[in-house]
Amino acid sequence: MRTTNQKIIAVVLFVFSLIYFSSGFKYKIGTHKVMGPGFFPLLIGVLLLVCTGIHLLRVMKTKGREDGEAETSAGEGVNYRAIVGITPLFWSTRNSFLPPSPRGSPCSFFSSPKA
Repeated sequence: MRTTNQKIIAVVLFVFSLIYFSSGFKYKIGTHKVMGPGFFPLLIGVLLLVCTGIHLLRVMKTKGREDGEAETSAGEGVNYRAIVGITPLFWSTRNSFLPPSPRGSPCSFFSSPKA
């Protein structure tokens, strides 16, 4: 049951990646020196296709797991390296998505009131 669900999800993700990749051709791609508006979506689409393709192959190669077997083995715990690596990226980019405040700080909550 578990591997069947994983296979379905992997196929759906791969189809989503194909749709995203093909939608990148709707815009002008440009060249590597003068990139058009479709260059970045196409690049993300290629990366999505590669990642989901690898995931799809890995899921299709695995054998079914019985319901009575344990969910995790000794090496399948929490991935602390990924958490430690992603957290600084999140904190470094979180203010770049907020609109600038009139006081000049990226977020008016953290700036002190000016008299």
